[in-house]
Amino acid sequence: MPQVNHSSAVSRTTGRAARAQTNAVTRLELACLKAMKSIERNGRKGTPPPMVARNMFYVSAAIADVYSKHGDDPAVAAKVAKSVTAQVLNALVGQQVMPDDRLGADIARKHIAAARADGAVDATKPRPASKPMRHVWTPTNEKGEPITPLFPSWGLLKPSVEANATVRAKRPSFTDNDWRAFFTAYQTRTPEQIAAAKYWADGPGTFTPPGHWCLISQQVGSAAGLSVQQAAALSKLVNAALHDAGVSCWDTKYTYMGERPFQAARRLGIDFKPEIGTPPFPGFTSGHATFSGAAGQVLGMYFDKLGKADVVRKELLGFAQLSETRKAIGAARTATDMFAALANEAAMSRVYGGIHIAEDGDEGVRVGRQIGTNVMKHLATRADLFPTEANELERRRTGPVALDTPRGTHPTSRRNDASTTVDWS
Repeated sequence: MPQVNHSSAVSRTTGRAARAQTNAVTRLELACLKAMKSIERNGRKGTPPPMVARNMFYVSAAIADVYSKHGDDPAVAAKVAKSVTAQVLNALVGQQVMPDDRLGADIARKHIAAARADGAVDATKPRPASKPMRHVWTPTNEKGEPITPLFPSWGLLKPSVEANATVRAKRPSFTDNDWRAFFTAYQTRTPEQIAAAKYWADGPGTFTPPGHWCLISQQVGSAAGLSVQQAAALSKLVNAALHDAGVSCWDTKYTYMGERPFQAARRLGIDFKPEIGTPPFPGFTSGHATFSGAAGQVLGMYFDKLGKADVVRKELLGFAQLSETRKAIGAARTATDMFAALANEAAMSRVYGGIHIAEDGDEGVRVGRQIGTNVMKHLATRADLFPTEANELERRRTGPVALDTPRGTHPTSRRNDASTTVDWS
């Protein structure tokens, strides 16, 4: 297996985020990603992608609750959010990776309880493929040695949005002729395409694909001048989509058990070596593609609603690795189309890296975008986009929110209040 410095692929992204004007929310996100990157399990350092997405979802939802309750006092909100973040993350990873002083314990307990009931405890249980392909993935590495499949039952977890429980990929249709065409095209990759594969690799020891998209969200949000309350809301929405993408993708992986390119090459007698390391789970669909489609859709819809397409274009041109992606971003008129172009690049990078066939990525992006759309339609409120306006309306109705006010009294909690809904048509 080729040795790739996966950490360097995201280091440029991390640097941009660090140089950006950060706020309390982005600092907490970075602290969580760094903590999960440093955790050691079974002799391996880091946290697997779907687990990163899940943990960030519960943490970001808790932070959003803090700013929903204490948003009128940034200093208090920042202090409570830091403690709540530590309580939730420590509980999720099962060890003390961040110090806390028990502030906001009621909020932390709510999200810890939700996490303990979502089914993750059973994620490693074996799960037989219900609709296996003709040629299936086997739990072996490129040397033919047995490996432990990563989270066979992760696809049974509860998603953040109920509508996403049924969003799944179509049955794969690629044939051996498609595999042969893939191996032929692989020999003609350009230096730019190989560089893109390494940039988006996000393998062991990095923030992983979900973390990479958290960093993109932070960078664009900072450039767009989001308030700390908007940053908290956007983080919640992006991470909800990333979590649901992980659940849907892993369900698909272990439903069809699509083989990896090196396995198809061995079966077809073709000499082949992937550019980046092949992860320990089935191919169809691509996790990176599904994560990217979901996060990109949320970000695009969010910034389009704020009228920030020009800001998005400027920032995404700096993230794009392929000339065709930069051309698509430059020509796009909406933030949604710009993020879609970047998501497509992330998906294709896995093809250029030799660990996915194109259909793995195409279907992953399609499913991810539907997941992101559902998150925005079912979870986002007007207060998530325009918190100052929502806070002013709330003050006119009830006066300022007291520090000991129970949850459910702030406008962002009123999911059934017509004044907080958003028209996404």
